[in-house]
Amino acid sequence: MADSNPMEAFLSLSALLTGYTKTDLLATGLAGQYYDKLSSIVDEDICGALWTATREAMKGLGIRPKVAERRIRKLVLSNAMLAPLAINIIAMWYLSSWSQLPQAWRSLYGAKANDVDHVISAEAYQEGLVWQAIGAHPQGAKQQGYGAWGLPPPWKLSPPWKRKKPRLKRRRRAA
Repeated sequence: MADSNPMEAFLSLSALLTGYTKTDLLATGLAGQYYDKLSSIVDEDICGALWTATREAMKGLGIRPKVAERRIRKLVLSNAMLAPLAINIIAMWYLSSWSQLPQAWRSLYGAKANDVDHVISAEAYQEGLVWQAIGAHPQGAKQQGYGAWGLPPPWKLSPPWKRKKPRLKRRRRAA
């Protein structure tokens, strides 16, 4: 649960937005880098509102992620000030990049010089969650090894028209 520590709130929000656990996110070694990036681009009071909304969403939940996800949708993703930040948090974790905040957002809440499209770092590129999500390796880094191109992927892919449709079991009515 997110406490008064902004980094803990950042990790709680990141876990809800990405679908990964806080432990998985910490294992990338990038949590501090991403938190610092967000804090350097967005004013402290706006970040504070984001952490407050996260704490409110997590309040009294323990381990009930579905309820927390609904609360995050309501408190963060439906909020015009906070939603663009949440979108960038997702992009940082998955794509290792920061996308410039929308012009309307920048006009309302202020713009900083480092709010431009960019890759966070070479390390971040290599550890992006996208590679794990698609079962691939980052191009130009973490090579699979000689001959890997000749091996089938670790999962079986089939076109949608060849996939078996799940059969639903009918319930028998009690007599």
